[in-house]
Amino acid sequence: MLQPEPLISFLETLEDTRRGASCDHKFIDILIIAVCAIICDADSWEDMQGFGEDKEEWFRQFLELPSGIPSHDTFYRTFCSLDPKHFQACFTRWVKSAFPDSLEDDNGKTHIIPIDGKVIKGSRGKGKGKKAVHLVSAWSSRLSLVLGQKKVDKKSNEITAVPELLEAIDLKGCMITADAMSCQKTIAETCVAKEADYLLAVKGMIKKIRMLGIRKRTDLSLVEIARWINPIINGWINYYGCFYRSELYRVFREVNKALIWWARHKYKKLQRRKTRAGKFMEKVAETHRYLFAHWRAGMKGSMV
Repeated sequence: MLQPEPLISFLETLEDTRRGASCDHKFIDILIIAVCAIICDADSWEDMQGFGEDKEEWFRQFLELPSGIPSHDTFYRTFCSLDPKHFQACFTRWVKSAFPDSLEDDNGKTHIIPIDGKVIKGSRGKGKGKKAVHLVSAWSSRLSLVLGQKKVDKKSNEITAVPELLEAIDLKGCMITADAMSCQKTIAETCVAKEADYLLAVKGMIKKIRMLGIRKRTDLSLVEIARWINPIINGWINYYGCFYRSELYRVFREVNKALIWWARHKYKKLQRRKTRAGKFMEKVAETHRYLFAHWRAGMKGSMV
């Protein structure tokens, strides 16, 4: 097996934009200490400094450290000057070099990569006009790590950010899953171009529920409706639930909504009482939890 290239050989390709004459610490020293600290669960600039001081003797075996360990302010200023795209590309190349076995097929199992956007907790600066940081991430279910991230201005920009994120990752043979916002032709085309499969079926399932017209079938009892739609729901749970179970809650909320409307059309006393109809279906779900397949699977959700 070939020895992977050391991290330092990849980080040396990054451009140092600092003013050389006024710098006490070497650029590569700062980057190596920071990356090692993050891998060891450091969460802040202060943690990086503390980690470097604790491991200074070890770092001196391969780093120069002419002025000792950099301060937390030095870490902050250095990373503010970095081009995040170049740093991400550099780091991704190192991961591929260091862990080549992780990219191979795992006993024929599909490598599932969920794509999702999240706001970083505590990133909004109160009273400073600083907006919260919103990131779109690609998560490896096999490796339990983030394969790539892209910062976006707001949630609506996820649609344009996802294709760019996918382009930066080797997706051949993987299954890409995403929520309803990512059900876009451009994203599907990117997956196909990268030789990956994709699971963007949420919108289609919701459309299917609406096309069934459950709310208007007052000629049927609740038991008959359950007998009618349970095979469809079971199919979704058995297939899509294996890949992106959390997204099915959105689909089943639509089923519950249709059932509440059915109750309002079926019973006069509930016709103009949406909340009461919701509580009625909530009670039915509690007393007959095995009636509908998604209730039975513990995916009932709120109906009020």
